[in-house]
Amino acid sequence: MAEAQALREKQLVAQSANQWMDTIERWTRESAMGLSCANRLCNLILKRRLVTTQNLGVLALVHNSKDRLYNCLSQDIDSEFATLTRIQSNLRTLVDRMQAVHQLLLSGVSSHPESDQLCPEVVTPTQTVEASAVFLEAYKREYDVRSVIVSNILDSTERELQIIYLATWLHSPYVVTHQGINTDKYVTCLSKAKVKPLNRRVLELASQNPLYV
Repeated sequence: MAEAQALREKQLVAQSANQWMDTIERWTRESAMGLSCANRLCNLILKRRLVTTQNLGVLALVHNSKDRLYNCLSQDIDSEFATLTRIQSNLRTLVDRMQAVHQLLLSGVSSHPESDQLCPEVVTPTQTVEASAVFLEAYKREYDVRSVIVSNILDSTERELQIIYLATWLHSPYVVTHQGINTDKYVTCLSKAKVKPLNRRVLELASQNPLYV
């Protein structure tokens, strides 16, 4: 009985680690697109501000009038902000996915030390649960930071404030360190626990489960 439970936990750990690493990779891609979008948006906001405060000369002539230039910039700003909002929504979906993976892991891994002893692996089930909890909290906080940035970015007409927003988005403070804990060891933990799906059937079931979408 104990050996069977240990085997189930080992398989669950491997599958959850796969999902964690895949979700983190997706977060990284979405976050990079969000940073590029936020940077373009900040530049457009500054340009629109210049339209109302300075004589733009040739640039205004190209657009026939200052008002037309202002309207063109406003349309571009609306478009970029819509893209940034969509990216933020995708990040929310990824956080929800992280929560689901963590809950699945919690429900399937016992807290008994015997389980770890029966899994003489480099990474034990208990260590994977710990890593999962740390990452879930870190990415939740990181999402909250990005939500604040998205909510306020349209009002950021000063370059100094924009730099703070962009630097915060770029450096991901909660993901790099979480409450003084260097998360590198947790990346290593999940990487060591990560294995390819056991077979094609596992992959098919995973694709049908909303948890893995």
